[in-house]
Amino acid sequence: MKPYSYILAFCLCLSSLVIKAQFYNDDAKLWLYVKLDKDIIKKLNAEITIQNRIEGNISKYSKLYGNLELTYKLNKNFRVVGGYGYGKNDRLDGSYGDRHRLYAGIVLRKKIKSFLFTYRNIFQGSVKNIYTSESGAVPLYFDRNKVTIKYELNKLFDIYTAHEVNLSYNQVKYDNIARYRAYAGGVYNLSKKSNLEAYFMFQRKYTFNGQPKRDFVFGLTYSHSF
Repeated sequence: MKPYSYILAFCLCLSSLVIKAQFYNDDAKLWLYVKLDKDIIKKLNAEITIQNRIEGNISKYSKLYGNLELTYKLNKNFRVVGGYGYGKNDRLDGSYGDRHRLYAGIVLRKKIKSFLFTYRNIFQGSVKNIYTSESGAVPLYFDRNKVTIKYELNKLFDIYTAHEVNLSYNQVKYDNIARYRAYAGGVYNLSKKSNLEAYFMFQRKYTFNGQPKRDFVFGLTYSHSF
């Protein structure tokens, strides 16, 4: 069995652990991202991400986000990250509410031959609808943990699988595990400075005494480095 076959098998087995025989609130989504980054100095990188999300079984434009992230490279295996994001998300009355988020964390990387193993842990705080909701100014806190395994097929193509668990703190709406995500995707290197990434993501949200929610997300990301 080829190495990338093990990655796919691992992704399918782990994803199956979260699928249970019960009723779900399901949705199909399309996420379209653009990422632009540049080294400010030798070890400091700045990245701007524009996120567009289409939900409602890919029928309604629901979210627009802009995110600025700074990454400082301490060495080839350890990095520190921090960022701020601002976005608009749709509401039940047809309007769009504001959302702000701040986060900081670490990234651990290890390359073994054609494999790249990455662990990303960030602590995130966010607020939404500050001026239009009684609870809008109350921060929501999450501890986000993501493991990614990427395999280099050749100079043009990479494939990967990733799994992410988000933990919530002091929130009535969510269980201790607020969200789980499983990814399977590929990256096509258009040039040394740009690539196109396509992926499928399964997402499950865990709510306290609420109907479990599952999302089936198709994603496309264009990235360019200056």
